[in-house]
Amino acid sequence: MSKRRDYTSEELNIIFAKGLLRRNPLNGKIETTDFEGHIIKRLDYGDVSSYFGWEVDHIDKVKDGGSDDISNLRPHWIPANRADNE
Repeated sequence: MSKRRDYTSEELNIIFAKGLLRRNPLNGKIETTDFEGHIIKRLDYGDVSSYFGWEVDHIDKVKDGGSDDISNLRPHWIPANRADNE
């Protein structure tokens, strides 16, 4: 597995903003989810101990010719992202 690159705070903000906004039906709060519907929180980037932790995911995987360009990156809930990459 290749080493993950470090993202700037600005890059992480752009990537996180690609998440989907939804209203929680239980409490009415607006939350951000990844493309699979998992709730993620901006401040929990990379936090494997948080239920809302997320990582940067490549839409088109690098091994399949995808790039590290910001247009090819999106937020993904940590457990799902790691399961997809096994």
